[in-house]
Amino acid sequence: MSRSSYYEEYWKEKKRLRRDDDTPITPIDELMKRLGIPAEMSMTQERPVSPGALIQAVLDDLQFTQSELAQQMGVTRTAIHLWIHGQRALSVENALSLQFYLGIPAHILLRLQADYMVFAAQHPGFDVDQVPRHSTM
Repeated sequence: MSRSSYYEEYWKEKKRLRRDDDTPITPIDELMKRLGIPAEMSMTQERPVSPGALIQAVLDDLQFTQSELAQQMGVTRTAIHLWIHGQRALSVENALSLQFYLGIPAHILLRLQADYMVFAAQHPGFDVDQVPRHSTM
């Protein structure tokens, strides 16, 4: 079995086991609400949420690690870490991959990224969002 198909099977099995769990997966709009991201996605916030905060919330909800996501997406753990902590911008390709693997609509991720970048450009010395590290299982 090739390495990529091993990971694909592992990922599918992990998702299947997660679905069989009694705890339902939280819908994206509920996670956005919990993080304080407005549904209309306007720049009404004083400090916007980085797309990484939403990515980490979904990973926590699915009980996946950054390492598992990195393996599936074919990127480094460092790239995932930098996205989550707002230190690297998401590209359209990244957003589409995250949509495929995590189910977060790409347009939401890209809008969050744009709002975050605009705010950072308007506020010199803007500190990066502090997102809690994922728990180790």
